[in-house]
Amino acid sequence: MSVGEMRRLAAMRPTGPVPPVAKVEDFMVAGSGGVQIPVRIYRPIGIKEPTPPVIFLHGGGWVVGGLDTHDARARRLANYSGCTIIAVDYRLAPENKFPAAYRDSMAVARWISRSAGHIGVTPGRFGVCGDSSGGNLAAAVALTARDEGLPLAVQVLIYPVLDNRPELYRSYRDYGEGYFLTRQGMDWFLEQYIPAEARNDWRAAPMRATNLVGVAPTMIITVEADVLRDEGEDFAVRLDAYGVPTSLVRYPGMFHGSWGLTDLIDAADDMHIDAAAMLAEHLT
Repeated sequence: MSVGEMRRLAAMRPTGPVPPVAKVEDFMVAGSGGVQIPVRIYRPIGIKEPTPPVIFLHGGGWVVGGLDTHDARARRLANYSGCTIIAVDYRLAPENKFPAAYRDSMAVARWISRSAGHIGVTPGRFGVCGDSSGGNLAAAVALTARDEGLPLAVQVLIYPVLDNRPELYRSYRDYGEGYFLTRQGMDWFLEQYIPAEARNDWRAAPMRATNLVGVAPTMIITVEADVLRDEGEDFAVRLDAYGVPTSLVRYPGMFHGSWGLTDLIDAADDMHIDAAAMLAEHLT
C-alpha cells in the first residue's frame, strides 16, 4: 500500500466503545522552527482537578496514526490512572523524517515542565507513555529528560521499537511473518522514518544509548507473537543492570497492535490497567 492508503485504513479501523472522560480539550504547542504541534488533553472522570500529567505518544510506525486513532486508548489511560493524558499529534514520516517526531515530543515535554499551571495539571513531575513507535519516542524523551533535568517520574513503553538492527533478535525470526507486524513491514517503517546517516543515533534507536543510569522508573509491556518482543525485553534487562527500577510484563498469546482491541480481547484491557497502575504508582 501507499502511505496515503495506509493512513486511510488506519483511520477506518474500529476502536470499539469510546469511554467517557470528564473533559477533552485541544491545544497547540509551539515546537522548534515555528512548528505548531496539536495536543489533546483528557481529564479523568470522577477525579478532582488538578491531576498529574502524562504525555502519550501514539504508535503507527511514525507513518500512520494520530489523535483520533488512539483516542479510546488515551481515554482508558486517563480514567484508569487518574492522570491527565496529553496525546501528541507529532509530525509523521516520510514527509517529516527523524528527528521531527522526536523534536515534537520533546517540545511537549518541555512545555509540560513549564506550563503545568496554565493547563490545570499538577506542577512538577510528569510521565510519558507510548506504544510501538510511540514507545520509541517515549524512551528517547526519557533519556533526554534525564540529561536536561526535567522532572520525569515514570515511563511506560508498550511493545516499543527500541532498535533498528532486526538481525540481533530471535523474535524477528520466530514471528517475522503472519502476526500482523512483519519483519518486512518493520523494515519499511524504519526506512520511512530514519535516514541512513541517523541509524546510530540513540534518539532514533534508544537501545544504542551507552548510559542508562538515572532514567525514570520504567514499565515495558511486550506481547509474545511480536517481532519487537526481544528488543523490548533486552532493553528492560539493560535498564535493570544500570539500576533503573524496571518492571517487565509479557502477555502470552498476544500480537503487535492487540492492545487497541479492547472490544475483542479481554487481555487488551488488562494491558491498559497495567500501564495505568504504573503511572498512578509514580504520579498520584
